[in-house]
Amino acid sequence: KLSTEPNPTTRKYQFIDKLIDQFLNHEVDISSANKPIQPSQLWDSYTFNAKPIGTKLPTDWAQRKLIALQRDENICQRCGASVKPETAYLFLIKSIKNGGQFYLENLVIICKDCNKVTTKKDLKYLDIKDELNSFI
Repeated sequence: KLSTEPNPTTRKYQFIDKLIDQFLNHEVDISSANKPIQPSQLWDSYTFNAKPIGTKLPTDWAQRKLIALQRDENICQRCGASVKPETAYLFLIKSIKNGGQFYLENLVIICKDCNKVTTKKDLKYLDIKDELNSFI
């Protein structure tokens, strides 16, 4: 369909829309959650704080994020983008409402765009769209 479009600008935007559709339908890679964490990296309250209490995040959420970032090598486990600690998000493989907990085996790192997609926030403001426009 793209090759039959005579207008190159229209073809460019159709191409970007197709890429974004693929991005939106991509799944999170949970394989990194199976990488072993050294017991020396864990702290006293790790197990205690892994159990959810209502809708609150554990008090050691930032520490869990840093360990997951190290384990996942600062790579989004959904799209493969490189992430910085300040723009990384933790994603629960198994949600709390489905019985998930805050153990590192249930957490993976995702980027800002993937967080928007997985939480269904403002999909029209994805950074990837601007990056694709400048790239093409």
